[in-house]
Amino acid sequence: MAQPLAHGARTDSSKDSLRRRVIWVTFWLPLSLAFAVEFLIFDQIGAKRHTWIYPRWNDQIQYLTESYTGYEFLKLHGFWRGLWQTLINPSAQGTLHDFFAVGIFSLTGPSRSAALSLNMLALIVWQGALAAAVLRGTASRCLAWTSAALPLALAWPWNNWAGSTADFRLDHMGMCAFGVALAAAFATDGFRSLRGSIVFGVAVGMALLVRFITGPYFVVLFGSLLIWLLASKERGRRSGLLLLSAFIACVLAGPVFWLNREWVWNYYWIGHFTGPESAIRNPNMGLSGSLAFVWGELFRRHLGTVFLWIAGSGFA
Repeated sequence: MAQPLAHGARTDSSKDSLRRRVIWVTFWLPLSLAFAVEFLIFDQIGAKRHTWIYPRWNDQIQYLTESYTGYEFLKLHGFWRGLWQTLINPSAQGTLHDFFAVGIFSLTGPSRSAALSLNMLALIVWQGALAAAVLRGTASRCLAWTSAALPLALAWPWNNWAGSTADFRLDHMGMCAFGVALAAAFATDGFRSLRGSIVFGVAVGMALLVRFITGPYFVVLFGSLLIWLLASKERGRRSGLLLLSAFIACVLAGPVFWLNREWVWNYYWIGHFTGPESAIRNPNMGLSGSLAFVWGELFRRHLGTVFLWIAGSGFA
């Protein structure tokens, strides 16, 4: 009786291997080629349109300066020590922009074009994560292709304004990192999968390191998920895997947050709420005016007409 079982197991393994090869050839290979074309178009046309212009926004100047300074430190002290310095260098907003920039500078040399290419690479990573999540959850290659293309229809990355792909700052990269984390959440199978929960925790930790201000959003997200899972029949295992994801995220991001705790406190709490600078940031619009402003900006400037039309037609 053992031989037929072994033969059946080998047959199933062969079928799985064949299925993976077919998916690679028919889905991932053409999608990777599409991503390469996207990157080349942006690098040769989009980025070069802006690199000869002096950076128009102070934030971009700050982040470029931090990246160039990190690269100079790397040349003086070695590759690994240079990368480590970008992680422990004091920062109030995030720590991975110069980490990634120094890495790509080591391959291409320091330039604003290379720095801007990170914006497109971040978007492509988000697209790939969406495609993987949808393909895993639905087994529909057509839907996965559509999901991967949706970020390209967003209005904000292409408006050539502060925080777009033409501006090297944390806004765009933070958006993409948050999108990757949400896509990774699908891999948890409702926090029934151990491997998926680990991936989600890593993705959340990376998003936190990219943009510190994503922390409050993840606190609300994890709190809401915990309430949802505690109401389920499998509350023990599922809530446990959610807490595992949170623990992994804290292990990854916690030490960096601790090193920068004074910077974060001074910049966000004192600078935005209790300090004199808060008067400049407060438009005194009230709750209804603030909600109208936020949702108006989201739909009009960030999402845009094209994205809303495509997303709406998909739901219809």
